[in-house]
Order: sequence, then structure tokens, then C-alpha cells
Amino acid sequence: MKSNMFKRLSQIRTLAAACLLTAGTSGVAQSESATDEAEAAASGPDTSEWLCQNCPVFDGLTGSILFGAGYVSDDFFDFGNYRGLEEQGVFGTFGIDLLYRDADARYLGVYGEKLGLDSRTLLIEGGRQSRYDAWLEYDEIAHFRSEDTRTIFLGAGTANQELPADWVRGDTTAGMTRLDTSLRGIDIKQDRKTLRLGFSALGLSGLGFNARKEDPWRYRLEVERTKRDGHLIRGASFIFRAAELAAPIDYETTQFDAAVGFVQDRWELELAYNLSLFDNSNRSVRWQNPFLGIFDADVGELAEPPDNRFHQFMLSGSWRQSRWLALAGQVAVGRMEQDEQFLAPSLNARFSSVDLPRSALDGEVNMRIVNLRATSNLTRHLSARLRFHYDERDNDTDRDPFVQVVSDTFLTDERTNEPFSFERTSVKGELDYRFTSFLRLSASAERKKMERDFQEVRDAETDIYTAGARLN
Repeated sequence: MKSNMFKRLSQIRTLAAACLLTAGTSGVAQSESATDEAEAAASGPDTSEWLCQNCPVFDGLTGSILFGAGYVSDDFFDFGNYRGLEEQGVFGTFGIDLLYRDADARYLGVYGEKLGLDSRTLLIEGGRQSRYDAWLEYDEIAHFRSEDTRTIFLGAGTANQELPADWVRGDTTAGMTRLDTSLRGIDIKQDRKTLRLGFSALGLSGLGFNARKEDPWRYRLEVERTKRDGHLIRGASFIFRAAELAAPIDYETTQFDAAVGFVQDRWELELAYNLSLFDNSNRSVRWQNPFLGIFDADVGELAEPPDNRFHQFMLSGSWRQSRWLALAGQVAVGRMEQDEQFLAPSLNARFSSVDLPRSALDGEVNMRIVNLRATSNLTRHLSARLRFHYDERDNDTDRDPFVQVVSDTFLTDERTNEPFSFERTSVKGELDYRFTSFLRLSASAERKKMERDFQEVRDAETDIYTAGARLN
């Protein structure tokens, strides 16, 4: 992963490569002797025949550090959305964009934006060009929903929300005589903080081992952790009587990506592993019913998103025979897992005898994906593409009969969970013909097939034909 915040560094590399290309045969005129190579490496590149007037050959430190201040004229919650400038007053911020390079192609860059605000970014990247790169990035952003929200619940924004001790229930809000005096303000907002650490290397020499100059191996490793805190609004009902809760957000997502690649002149392969872990600090949200309870429904409970895991292995590659034929594709197998403990069917004592079929979901979904593509320039004017896509989602979660308690007030007939699975296949062929310099013709044909489990329409096939002309 390379952040676009280092576009300047990428432009420097691109300009340097362009300068080498415009040098013509000067690079071939190097002496083949070890002595001349050593002298050339020590003195740097010969720029006498370079056509580029602004080729960025430099070493040392360059860049800028910016300090600034501003003033917000009024408190405005929405203006702080994604900016961090919701309060009236003076604010200070600074940015940094520094790059250090030495004659041995080692570099270190620091980039920071909006530092000092609640919406900020900081990236530190370093390494040695054509050998290895390492980066550390921190990103924070604030999302503001509403500042004029009011609630009656004590513990609003937490997993347990209760009514005031002197609360008076009613069939409607008109009968809640303590409503106005019980309202208290709460801001609905959330923060997202992401920390990312990564490393990549080109060849074994990038890892510190001796290797030939054109080492075909590539390595990549990255770990990312995202933390989300704050509140969101959730509806909570007992049949026709509902309230809105300031539900808590306390999520943590960890992603791990690792890959090994092998690159040759005409083909390349990469094997990658992806892991995603989601953790929620709250299993549920409980709240007391502010209305007169129907069938003794005084306390309700809503499930929060459960902890879960995702694993995936992917093999991708490409091969180019010539301009006449190029092949590319990916094959991936993955698994989603979720084994969080079930909540009680209801907190209403009337339904204490309702049992669960098992204590936890023990959910498992297996995934298989295949993408293949062939491209050919049949003639100077005619090109063709053939694509194949296969996507399978196999839900192996067990099926069990159960009785559902609806809104903590009544029971439904026994039903069975239906783990949804599907299998999708598509084949598509395309032709493009450049009739003239200003007219291009195209045509395509595609067949899609879909197979589903536990759905009203189990199988479906679709044929799509298109023809077009583009005039410049």
C-alpha cells in the first residue's frame, strides 16, 4: 500500500525514469569492467546527454513545514463534519512535507496534514529505492450527525439505558408527565482512527540477503487497525410503541495482508493471504420501555454486530505471449466465521420458557472466486477480449427450528433459519474494431447463470447482447 500523499515522491521517480529513457544509448556505453562500474556508481549518473531540463537528481533534505491559524465565527456542528471545526474560536494547525534522499538511493519522507485538528493524517515512509520500503500511517476523521439531540434515558450512549427514577409511563407521550423535565442533551457523533504499518521488498537483497541484480521475488506485508468510537441512532420498539436510542459504537477492526510475488519478463504470479478480525465491545443494548408495557414488556434488548473473522488465500497472475495474446486471472478461496453467543429470546418473564436451538450460531460461509481474462490484438484494427467469472458462496451454517419472540410481546409459529447460498457464473466475449481514426465499432455477448438456495427463484439464466459505435 502506498498512500497518495506521496505523489511528489512518485513523480520524482517517474521523472528520473523518463530522463534515463531519453538519454538514448548513453546508458549502454558503460564499460563492462568491474572497475568502470565501480567508478560510475561512485560518481553518479552521467547527465551530460540528458534531454530533461528538470531531472530531479539530488540528495539531502527538501520540503516544507507549514504553520497556520484560523478562526471559526460560530458554533456549527455540521461544519465540523469531517473537518473538526465545529466550535467557535481560534484554532491552530500545521502541516509537514519533508523528503530526505542520499546518493545511495535511501530516502525518508514525512507528510502530515491538518495536524492539530480532529481530522488529521500523518505518514512516515522510508527505505531504499528498488530495494525495500516501509511505512507508518495514522489517519483520524470525525463524523458529526447531530448536536441538538435530546433523550430521557440515563446512560444514553452506553449498552444499558434506564429511565429516571421518577419517570411516569403513558400510552402516549401526552401521558408522560415527566417528559420535558427528564430530557437531556447528547451529541451524536463518531470518530474513526486508523493506524497502518507496512513493509515491501523487491528481491532477497531487499531483505538483507545477497541476491543477483534482477531478483524476481517480491514481498509485501501490512497490518491495519481501525478503531471507531461514538454513537448512532437506533430504533427500539415494542410493537407500535417505539423509541430512538443513542446506541454505542465501540468497534475495532484488524486487517493483515501478506503476499509473495514472482516476476519475470512475460509473466508474474502472486500468492496473498488476507485476514480480517472484527471486535465489538458491546454484545447488546438494553433499554427500559418508557410506555405502558404491552403484555408486561418493560425491558427490551437489541443485538449489536457480532465479532467475526474472515480469511482468504488468493493466487493471481498474468502472462503475455506478445501483443497477440495476454492472459490474466485470479483464484481465491475464503471463509467467514461467526460464533458469538446468542442473546436470550426475550427479557419478558412471560416468555422465559422459550428455548434456543443452540447457544451460539457457529456460522461458517465458504467462498470460491475465479476470474480469468484473455485479450488479443487480432489485427492492427481489431481486438478481442474473453472473460470468465465464477463466484460461489456456500453457507454451511446449521439449520434448526426455533420459535421467535417478536418485539418482546408475542410468539410466532415455529420456523427454520435459511442459510443463503448462491453460485454465479458468467462468460463474456467482446470485439472492438477501429474503422477509422474517428470511428470505433464494438459488440459483445454475455451469458449469466445464477443458482440459489432457499429462494423463491432458484435458477436463472440471462443472455445479453450489445452493439455500439463511438464517434470522435
